[in-house]
Amino acid sequence: MFEETKGALVRTLHIVERYTRTDMVYATQGSFWLIVEKSSALLFGFLMSVAFANFMVPEKYGIYKYVLSVVGVVGSFALSGMTTAVNQAVSRGFEGALRAGFRSSIRWSGGIVVAFLGLAAYYFFHRNATLGTSFIIAAALTPLINGTSLYDNFLAGKQRFEAKALYGALRNSLPPLALIATLFFVGKEPLIVVATYFISTAAVAWFCYRDVLRRFTPHNQTDDATLAFGKHLSVMNIIDTLSGQADRIITFTLLGGTALAVYSFVEVIPDQIRGLGSIVGTLALPKMSKTPLAELKQTLPRKFFILMALSVASVGVYIAVAPIFFKTFFPVYLSAVPYSQWYSLCILGLPG
Repeated sequence: MFEETKGALVRTLHIVERYTRTDMVYATQGSFWLIVEKSSALLFGFLMSVAFANFMVPEKYGIYKYVLSVVGVVGSFALSGMTTAVNQAVSRGFEGALRAGFRSSIRWSGGIVVAFLGLAAYYFFHRNATLGTSFIIAAALTPLINGTSLYDNFLAGKQRFEAKALYGALRNSLPPLALIATLFFVGKEPLIVVATYFISTAAVAWFCYRDVLRRFTPHNQTDDATLAFGKHLSVMNIIDTLSGQADRIITFTLLGGTALAVYSFVEVIPDQIRGLGSIVGTLALPKMSKTPLAELKQTLPRKFFILMALSVASVGVYIAVAPIFFKTFFPVYLSAVPYSQWYSLCILGLPG
């Protein structure tokens, strides 16, 4: 019975392929596990947002978000492009890109460590021990988080989406649960929350990285072009990261933590929805690496049209339900509703 059902599903997917011009069997197999991973991220991200909205005052939450925004900007000057470079290299059989990428990421983190320590010294000089200590924590743990997180791109490159989803679920759940527990039982001060975020994230990423090495025992074959490709992508990512984080930093600097807290809730749900689009990129990259350019030119326009139609539908649904959603879960931030509805138009900008 199971085999008959499976066979019927495969035949149906092959029929759909005539219209989408996409390997639907591959997409269905991969997307199921990626949806599992994204669902865990949405669930625990949502629970964490509810906890922040109801148990941490906006001013203090804004300080926490400011630290993460600055970390995002400073971190963009490290080898942020190694994520895609490792994915692409592993998809071509160069499994040694994982260890090599980790070493390169750590080695090229010296500049951001100095930058974090400089920021810490600046804030200590201005008698802001909370931000000063926060950036010392960032200096200590951000390189480790960046390097060990490459395990995820290794699994994506090998198209091991089941394992990727299981590790992702672990990483998506434990740090948010640690933050929620901290808010309930330890304290709501920004420094405590920042420390919890970095320590829990680094611990889980390190565990996942070491476990992937143990379970999948990648060989040491590498492609010399991977590091250069990662550097090139990193330079390109700087502008994208700056444009994505600069508004948050400016908001905090000019208007304070409360304004940034409101702005964060303007973005939170649309960004989660848009993040679902990364499933498409994760599935597509290994396939596109092996697909002739002429074939890509023929098939990509139709796929783009389908994705855009789905994006438009998502925006419409969100605009309709946003007022009820905020009133139920984020009552302190009702002023963010109209801005969030407008911001949801970013979902039309292709996968994030």
